[in-house]
Amino acid sequence: MMAASAPTSATTTTTTTTAAEASISVAATTWKSDGVGTPSGTDCSTTTTVNVQAASTAQIAGVYDVGVYCAKIWDIGNQYGPANFTVVIAHP
Repeated sequence: MMAASAPTSATTTTTTTTAAEASISVAATTWKSDGVGTPSGTDCSTTTTVNVQAASTAQIAGVYDVGVYCAKIWDIGNQYGPANFTVVIAHP
């Protein structure tokens, strides 16, 4: 897994937002980076990032202003093959 961006999500009010993998096909001991940011062409320019082990609980939570946001997951060096995943971005 090199890097992958999730589709964008729009907020219409300032709100608490969380981002998490609903599922990921790597060992729980695999470390990766998760980020939330704004779309930049075909990429996601992250403004909030965290290095975490694979999990299905919220890895990023924050209060975000009205706008369009994206999520990004990328390998930090110990994933040696493809990984399937589902990202869930939750906001009211």
